[in-house]
Amino acid sequence: MFDILYSAIHLFNGLQKAELPGLIMLTAPRGAARGRESDIVFGYFHTPNLASEAALKQQEWLKKITESFFKSPGTVTSGMRLVIEKLNSDLLTRNLDRSQEGGRTSGSLSLAVLHRGMLFYTSMGTMRSFVITKTESLDSQESEPPTRGLGVSQAIMPKFQQAEIHANDLVIFTPAAPLSWTSASLNGSADLSVEALRRRLANGVGPELTAALFRFVEGNGKALPLNLRFAQSETSTVEPTSQAPAQAPAVMAQNPSEPAAESEPAQAEVKPQPPEIAGMPEETVVEPSAQRAFDEAHAQMTSSSAEVP
Repeated sequence: MFDILYSAIHLFNGLQKAELPGLIMLTAPRGAARGRESDIVFGYFHTPNLASEAALKQQEWLKKITESFFKSPGTVTSGMRLVIEKLNSDLLTRNLDRSQEGGRTSGSLSLAVLHRGMLFYTSMGTMRSFVITKTESLDSQESEPPTRGLGVSQAIMPKFQQAEIHANDLVIFTPAAPLSWTSASLNGSADLSVEALRRRLANGVGPELTAALFRFVEGNGKALPLNLRFAQSETSTVEPTSQAPAQAPAVMAQNPSEPAAESEPAQAEVKPQPPEIAGMPEETVVEPSAQRAFDEAHAQMTSSSAEVP
């Protein structure tokens, strides 16, 4: 069984936002349908130019519809199709109600399910998916023709793909990948440490980027946040559609209710610091539980591949 480390990557005007509207991450609740008890649903629904208030409503809507996967018996792809059809139907209804106003809404979606060590996934609209294992790197743009997004037509035809998952494998969903992200350039990323992975992904990235990254590590079916920093951070306003704990801030501000210390603190030795570089990204922050999970999986991978003298 695997845990999933997930990271919301959202760069806007050169700053990194803590939230990514449309991020989906749900673990199976109690009372899930037979065969769904250990499944994890994750993905990314992208709607361009979404206001903050609308983004909050969208998260609630995504969560409610995605939860229907766990209530539906049957095959994994039938449950995924149910979720996609409900999303599409709601968007179509909304567009018909607003047809006179001219405010039509369409969305691009990547949806995936981890089921007993197998990954089932599909992408629609402008969404692009990368599935990176130890042996290969798959880019949906190279294997599948583009499809229409959701909210455009009643006829939708999601094409499902599957792959066997191993520890440290990666999945990335993005509606607009940097030119530096290709199956060739990302090949071998499953073997990288967290920081080395961040550096590889940050290479060639401009001031605008939205993407959702997921990494699989040995565990017991949890979803844990992994904050990959590409630039200076902004304040979070939207939480992911997730049952996992929210990402913790890198620095805790002093509680304003606490009185200031009366005694003068002892002077500490001042050590020289390197000069600050404008626009330089902060160090990647990893949740302790997520870091332990990755370190254990990375150690097992390293020891198993070491040469015997």
